[in-house]
Amino acid sequence: MFADFACELPALTELCLSVWFPPSLAVPAIALAVAALTGRRSTWLRRVLIAGAFFAALAGLAAFACGLYAPIFDLAGAVQAY
Repeated sequence: MFADFACELPALTELCLSVWFPPSLAVPAIALAVAALTGRRSTWLRRVLIAGAFFAALAGLAAFACGLYAPIFDLAGAVQAY
């Protein structure tokens, strides 16, 4: 898919295309959600853990999207500099 760029892919893009990186982005969100839903914790702490899981999931999605769009941004920068 990225062979048409004829240049080296950014490191984040190579990570996003690897087998282990995308699932590892979900691990913090899953861990926080499991911590919130198991055990006896106060309501306040559960809310904080669920909010943390939500923001960890958003951060993972943002990192993945940036990694996939990085070659396109590099190509746009090269075209604009031309």
